[in-house]
Parts: sequence; structure tokens; C-alpha cells
Amino acid sequence: MTKSNPWQTIIPLSCVLFVDAMSYGIVIPVIGPMLLNHEAGILPLDTTLQMRNILYSLVFSLPMLFMFLGAPLLGDLSDYIGRKKALLIALLGITVSCLLSAYGVIIGSILLLLVGRSLLGLMDSSESIAKAAIIDVSKGKYRVINMGLISLAGTLGFVFGPVLGGVFSNSHLSKWFNYETPFIIAALLALLNAVCLVFLFTETFKPRQKKPYRLLQGFENLISAFADKRIKVLSVIFFGLQFVWGLYFQLISIVLVESYHYSSATIGLFMTYLALCFMVTLLIIIRIMLNYLRRITIVLISIVLVMISGFMVIYSYSEHTIWLSVMPISIGIGLSYNTMLSLFSEAVDLDSQGRVMGIATALFASSWLVSSIVGGLLSSIDIHLPYMLINIVMLIILPFVFQAAKPNTPLS
Repeated sequence: MTKSNPWQTIIPLSCVLFVDAMSYGIVIPVIGPMLLNHEAGILPLDTTLQMRNILYSLVFSLPMLFMFLGAPLLGDLSDYIGRKKALLIALLGITVSCLLSAYGVIIGSILLLLVGRSLLGLMDSSESIAKAAIIDVSKGKYRVINMGLISLAGTLGFVFGPVLGGVFSNSHLSKWFNYETPFIIAALLALLNAVCLVFLFTETFKPRQKKPYRLLQGFENLISAFADKRIKVLSVIFFGLQFVWGLYFQLISIVLVESYHYSSATIGLFMTYLALCFMVTLLIIIRIMLNYLRRITIVLISIVLVMISGFMVIYSYSEHTIWLSVMPISIGIGLSYNTMLSLFSEAVDLDSQGRVMGIATALFASSWLVSSIVGGLLSSIDIHLPYMLINIVMLIILPFVFQAAKPNTPLS
């Protein structure tokens, strides 16, 4: 490992995650209108609404499937060739994936769009590599602080991304703007990111030995989550919370497009508002609550807030109710996410920290994959069914929270 100043690592990595999150968020506003509007052009006019909803879920689920398979690959690769080279491979892969998606939109090929989205998931592991680099140059409590700084950079990128996506897809602003423009901008951002990384980032890790990649490693991590007695209850809770967050985040655009005919620009504003609520929770609300409340209380509050959002969408009579539903679920998931990760970390010994974070990544990717598939099928029947499922899942995991809160467990 090099003896570099941590800030020489933190600043370039923050830029990487800021642009990476922006390049992901910039395309979100166009996916709903592009696939659900009959006049968009990428799908035949006679495509049924049910099929459009299924394809919409595929656009979100395929990246999660390949992230599930690819995250161990790039993580092990960074241990073999170094953090810098692995990040460059990831960024160049994201560039190619966005260009493939853009070309698919231009020629009206849903297959090419899905191929591009799959490659995006395979290559989108820059956050885990960045956190590994931060661990390389940080010690003790500064690891948590420094990882929080780069996570903040990623959150800020996601705040600005949807707004830019809404702007660059708005043909009323310029004749050059359309549905493929955000994908092209995302590709350019990833390429610029790679160039900056070459000149600004100093390698933090000296490879020592080759670690073979196992195709089934993601599945092994997932099995370990529910087989390891130390973390299996936490895994059920974490999976359930991320499953319902995936349902809400990935499918709320369907409600906005089908019920209120939102354009890509207005969806961009909605997603930015959602990201801001999430960011405020990570920066302010979680810090205050940790000073006054036990972690079991925070998790319980999170579940209640998520259920409130579910009810608000189910019984919404106006778009204002949908906008209001963002706050409870964003705050609830923001509170529970960091709390659960800290509990995973405390549940295992120091030598198992890397492994347990890999398990958490597998839980996240698999929960979002399942939520996109299940949510797509349910929304093709009725757009409110996924939000009924949100409350059912929260009731299912509630007993596990009480079980984890028993004496001599890390949740109390």
C-alpha cells in the first residue's frame, strides 16, 4: 500500500462516485416515458400496457442481476491488479454500456437497450472498489468518516443526475434533446471520469496474490447471509427493507406516467426530490436519532414510516399525495440502511469485515432484482398492487426485528 495522503485518495474517489451516480441517475427520468408512452417509438404501437410494464421491470432488473454476478469479479480484480486499474475497467465498461443503450434507443431496439443495461450492472461496482481504496489509506474511526464522505459525493451525484436527465431529454428545450441524449451524456461523463482518474488518483493497494473469481460467489454470499447464525436474522430484516425500497423506487415512475402522465422532465424533478430527502436523512436525521434512540427503536420507526408511504400510494387521490409519500419512505430507508450495515459489521469479527460487506452487497442486489421482477408482474395487473406488498413485507419482518432485539444481540 502506498503512503499517500488520505485526501489525495478521497477527493478523486469522491469525484468518481459523484459522476458515476450522476451518470446512473441521469437516465432514470426517461425510462418510464420512453417505454410506457405509446408515441415514444422504441416499442411497436400495438405493444400492450402489460408488456410495457414487464419490459420496464426488465430495464431495472437486468442491471441488478449482473451487478449480483459482477460485483465479486471486480472486487477480486481490484485485489489482483490494483484499485486504479479496476476502476478504469469499470468506468470504460459503463461508457460502452451507455453508448449501447443510446444506440438501442436510436434504432428502436429494445434488445440492444437491455444488453446495454446488463453490461452497466456488470461494470457498476465502483462504489465497492472506492470503499476498498478508502480502507487502504484510513485507520480506525477515520475509515467510517472517510467512507461517509465518498458516500455523500455519490448521493449528491444522484441528486443532480435526474434533473439533468429531465433537461437533456426535453425536446421542447432543444431539437438535439431526446430520449437517447441522457445515455450519451452518461457515457461522456463516465469517459471523463476515467480520464480524470488516470491523472488524479494514486494507487492505494499493491497486489500480492491472485484471487480466482467464482461465478457462483454472489450466490455463496447470499446463502451465507441466511446460514450464518450471527447475521441471519439481520439478513432477513435488511433484505425485506431493501426489497420494499426497490419496489417503491423502481415502480413509482409507472404510477406517475400512467396516472398523471408525467414527462421525463417532471420525473427528473421527482427523483431529485426523493434523493434530497434521502440525503438529508443520511446527513442530519440519522445523526440526531442515534444520539437519543436505541437502534432497535430506529429500525422500528423505519418500518412504520415505510408502511405509511405504502398506504399513501395505495389510497392516493392526487399527485400531491404521491409527492408526500416520498418523505416517509426516504427517511425510513435512510435511517435503516446505515443502521443495518453497522449491525452487520458488529455481528462478526474483524477478519470477516470484507466478507460481511460482500454479503450485504449480495442482499442488496438480489432484493432489488426480486423486487423489480415481482413488481413488474404485479404492476402489469394493477399499479397499486406492489404498494400493498410493501406493507405485507413490513409486517412479515417485524417479528424478526423483535427477535434480533433480544438481550445479547447487537441490535439493542
